[in-house]
Order: sequence, then structure tokens, then C-alpha cells
Amino acid sequence: MLNLFYVFLGGAIGSVLRYEISKLFLTYFIGTFIVNFAGCFLLGFFCKKNRSVFLTSGFCGGLTTFSTFSYELLFYIQNKMYTLFSLYLCLSIAAGLIGAYCGEKIGEVI
Repeated sequence: MLNLFYVFLGGAIGSVLRYEISKLFLTYFIGTFIVNFAGCFLLGFFCKKNRSVFLTSGFCGGLTTFSTFSYELLFYIQNKMYTLFSLYLCLSIAAGLIGAYCGEKIGEVI
């Protein structure tokens, strides 16, 4: 039961941070890209260092957003912006993988 509280608390903090970061940019697309990259990096790092549900499922789960990412991709398709759709999709997946890998490698060293 205590783990549920930690997930709840971490998720609340991550969600508020995601909201604040997204407000800094003119479009949510850039904010979503940044928080998803940061979340992948941090999850890679936290999984190497500390499997705390507060940091992994909670904070990183609240910080990152697959639903917003998917909705933004749908926007590009609906507006026939296929080049931006492809670019955003490929860059987001590549950045997420690179972020997770780098976070894990840094977690091994630190």
C-alpha cells in the first residue's frame, strides 16, 4: 500500500513538472518532445541506480506522456502534414532510445 502512495506522489510531481515545462514553449509539441526525452533518460538512469517506484513508475511515468505524443501525431496526419509526422515520430523514438541508453550508461558510472 505504501508503494501506491509513492507512485501517486511521484506521478503528481512529474505531472506538474511536465505541465510547467510545456507552458514554456509556444507549442506543446516541443514541450512533449523535451519531457519524453528527459523521462527516457531519467528512467534509464534510475533503473540502473535505484528501482524506487517513486522515481520510476511515479515521477517518470507522470513526467512523460505517450497519450499527448500520440494525439500530436494524429494532428499531423489529420492536417496532411506527413513530413512533420514522420520527422516527429522518428526523432521522438530515436531520442527516447538514445536518452534511455545514455541514462543507463551514466547510471553505471555514477
